[in-house]
Amino acid sequence: MTHFSYFTLVNVRHPLARLYSAWHDKFRNKHPWMAVIRNKIGKYLDLLEQRDMSNEDYEYSFEAFVEVAALTPFNFQRDRHWFSMTGYCSP
Repeated sequence: MTHFSYFTLVNVRHPLARLYSAWHDKFRNKHPWMAVIRNKIGKYLDLLEQRDMSNEDYEYSFEAFVEVAALTPFNFQRDRHWFSMTGYCSP
């Protein structure tokens, strides 16, 4: 009887690079996703925002976003754009 074995490899970006990419893309002023984000986590972002973002290109700072992303240990509560890779697959 022949036994086959295989090796599984998943190549992903650094978790902070993924978070930065999600913020850089989705948190821009007037981005369509901001309505969804504000509805889901806007109250937390408002509480954690330390900077005046009125003259910025983004509605919330990266620092406030990272604080919110780190608030919960439960992956299912995160948006799919900053879901951990183990939520998609478990090698």
